[in-house]
Amino acid sequence: MANSKDIVADAKEAFRLAEEAWSENATAALDDIRFARDAGIDGVQVWMGPFLGGATPAIAGAVYRRAWQGRSWEDLRFPRSPEDQIERVLRLIEICNRHAIKLSCSVLILSYATLEYIVDFCARVTAAGAYDVMLGDHSSALLPEAWHGMCRAILERTPGCNISIHPHDMFGLATACALAGLKGGARIAEVSVNGLTEGPAQADLAHTVAGLRILHGVQGSGVRLERLTALSRSVEELTDEEAIEELIAEGYTEEQARRMLGDYDPSKYADCEYYDED
Repeated sequence: MANSKDIVADAKEAFRLAEEAWSENATAALDDIRFARDAGIDGVQVWMGPFLGGATPAIAGAVYRRAWQGRSWEDLRFPRSPEDQIERVLRLIEICNRHAIKLSCSVLILSYATLEYIVDFCARVTAAGAYDVMLGDHSSALLPEAWHGMCRAILERTPGCNISIHPHDMFGLATACALAGLKGGARIAEVSVNGLTEGPAQADLAHTVAGLRILHGVQGSGVRLERLTALSRSVEELTDEEAIEELIAEGYTEEQARRMLGDYDPSKYADCEYYDED
């Protein structure tokens, strides 16, 4: 009969082989975790989308990497079920726990997920030791009421879940969504200065802090409102023409790009039908 040391050694080897057998997405996540450990970083965030059945996962960096390199990606082993996907996340949490690294899990592209899946995902990763769960709506499909109800539903099942929310502004509702999610029980709102991000703008830092303070009476954010205008102007200068050109290259009009970067002058677009005073 094998002794306890042999059993432990075999288990570690099996776990190592399981790590190496994961897809390139998981390998990249493991590389990030090991980098964080070696660099003294205390936390990492792993992006993942909801399970989409037989479709390619919404967040699948290995697909894009291989396609860019001209390599086939059909042999990648994507999750075969919601259970399989969550089990992979639980293994990442176990690895992070082993290295004393906080893991922020995520459910991105929320409009593809069911409420049942989101609530179950949050419950299971929280029980396994995840630091928080970041909920991202990059398509801006969730209304403020949906953010509030979703956060309430998560916390009704898992009161200890540390919810982080990440709304976008395709319909001008990012700040409203951030406030609604926080009112529903989220503890963190991911925002940015001037709403800057790589896609539709995020909730703006100044708007969100002002909304919390003025509309909801929240005084403990630690953000000094009197400094935010200068911060906004500094970021505006740092991200001026170069960022505008990059956004135009991505397919945005100049008007849209300047709106996203807080450098919008409506007089330049007075002849546009949408802005016609008549």
